[in-house]
Amino acid sequence: MEKEFCRVRSASDIAISVTLIILGTVLFLLPYGIGIKIGGFFLFLLGSLFLWLFKSVYKETGEKNIYHKRELYFRRELLNPILKGVVSDPHSIDTTAEGLGWTIKLNVYYCKSADKGYIQLFEYVPYNYEPCTEMLEYRINQIDNLIK
Repeated sequence: MEKEFCRVRSASDIAISVTLIILGTVLFLLPYGIGIKIGGFFLFLLGSLFLWLFKSVYKETGEKNIYHKRELYFRRELLNPILKGVVSDPHSIDTTAEGLGWTIKLNVYYCKSADKGYIQLFEYVPYNYEPCTEMLEYRINQIDNLIK
């Protein structure tokens, strides 16, 4: 079965949104002036928008664990060494070349509390990233060089 991750709200996302909504409401209700009311109204709108849109973590469908995502991009010339590293030993992947190209993408989903992570390699084919590997599960200590 293919692993599938969806974006969800974290506790900090909700806390930020609710704080902005409360602060905006308080500023709007203060009897000081029109400028304070306008600022409060915009903070309320911003908090409401954040509550609706702000999703910064991932959850695997059917699981309770919260995962963080890291995307690493590499040049096409590094496809074979990275592919070998993804399949056999993720510690062998050289992350110093990360960010120098956009044709190879390595997605890393990790949950430190569950001590597991998933990695998948993609190659850019015009207008789309096509998977080169399936989603592979590793322990955190095996992929710690990828999540620093």
